[in-house]
Amino acid sequence: MTVALCCSACGGSESGEDNAGAQHCVPLAPAQGPVFEGDVLLVTPADVEAAQQYSEITGSLQVQATMEPMDVELPQLRRLGGELSADSTKLRRFAAPRLESVGSHLWFYLNDLVEIDLRNLTTVGARVTIHRNLALRVLQLDALVSAGDGGNLLLNRNLQLPDCFLDVLDERFNFVRTDAPACTCTRSCGLIQADCP
Repeated sequence: MTVALCCSACGGSESGEDNAGAQHCVPLAPAQGPVFEGDVLLVTPADVEAAQQYSEITGSLQVQATMEPMDVELPQLRRLGGELSADSTKLRRFAAPRLESVGSHLWFYLNDLVEIDLRNLTTVGARVTIHRNLALRVLQLDALVSAGDGGNLLLNRNLQLPDCFLDVLDERFNFVRTDAPACTCTRSCGLIQADCP
């Protein structure tokens, strides 16, 4: 699966558009990195930097940033054998745009998250829970087609998350939705962008 990114340095203006308003998109290059055998725990920015090289983690990936705000970007990661979790942390942003599969649970609960970018994730082996992340405004999860045996999703009480980030998932899965702010949503380079008052 090829994923497109908007590119402001590809012949367009700083907004990624040329004079006619056409978007310039470039595909993500294939992930190239070593395999980590076992579980990965992210507590500090140094832990995140060390994990950025891996294209596969055979165990679980857990974020435990409880002391200071932290962003996690894992540009190479494609496969995770265990669960992906962050529970009651100061995590602000989680981005793994090449990640295609999570072997067990996907769990983001009660974090300081503003953005989750899992744009290429298609399969989760067990339940998907993205719940009570009260500042969450962006959720790129459109590619998801399989979650556990019965399509287990809990995506609610993310009170700042516009409905448009859940519309595609609503066509594939049955889950509870929380009333969301009224926003105008567009799609650019395959990603949803919301403009909220």
